[in-house]
Amino acid sequence: MKVMIVEDDPILQLDIADAIRDMGYDLMGPFGGEAQAIAAIDAEVPAAAIIDFNLGPGADSGRLAARLVEEGVRFAFVTGHGRDHLPDEFAEVPLIVKPYRMSQLSHFIKTGEV
Repeated sequence: MKVMIVEDDPILQLDIADAIRDMGYDLMGPFGGEAQAIAAIDAEVPAAAIIDFNLGPGADSGRLAARLVEEGVRFAFVTGHGRDHLPDEFAEVPLIVKPYRMSQLSHFIKTGEV
């Protein structure tokens, strides 16, 4: 099972990537930006994704999230800003609030629930 990771923080990228591999999943990414992740989906659609909504000053993963919905990919947002910071169109997308435990990511990947 291939899991996409999108996170702008390089330290979190490494931590999440290591955890995903340790869980036995194939990794897609990690990507620090939305454009790179969308380009990757053009080549191969992941089975699941963990994506940070806020990707630095003035950047977010809204277009990527819309693409994941379009492709039918199960994904969750990870953010330290809460649900109020997300666009209404993503109100039903599972949310994992930072700081989180890797077991929360594992549970989402396995079950689709947070």
